[in-house]
Amino acid sequence: MRIATGLILAALTWAGGAAAQGEYAGAVTGGWTGLVSEPGPDAVEYRMHAEIVLDRDGSPAATVRYESLNCAGTWTAIGNFATSWRFREEITDDPGARCAPELVVETSPVGLNDEGLSVRWTEPGRDEPVATAVLHRDP
Repeated sequence: MRIATGLILAALTWAGGAAAQGEYAGAVTGGWTGLVSEPGPDAVEYRMHAEIVLDRDGSPAATVRYESLNCAGTWTAIGNFATSWRFREEITDDPGARCAPELVVETSPVGLNDEGLSVRWTEPGRDEPVATAVLHRDP
């Protein structure tokens, strides 16, 4: 089972107060696609897609799909920090049982116009990443 394809807690990085958080939350809405890389001797890459929307509270939330692993789920915001949003991703579709049960994802904007999202997956309570990605906005 691939560790980095499971339930995810995510953090979308941004500095600022409530107004800035709302502006950033809106700026990341839309479709994002990229390659996830798992480090180590058996390093693998696989494609993922996230569709980010604002929930009824104005916080970012997403549906995600790990295309080559045939896994899908949702990201639900559970809090934010000075420079990040934190989400829980729950895998809701995993017919091949290839997704891990729970992970933490930290993401931060990259590029001059925040045209990318840098993503870092960790296990809950750990700091060492089990996977990383840079997602790019869908055309």
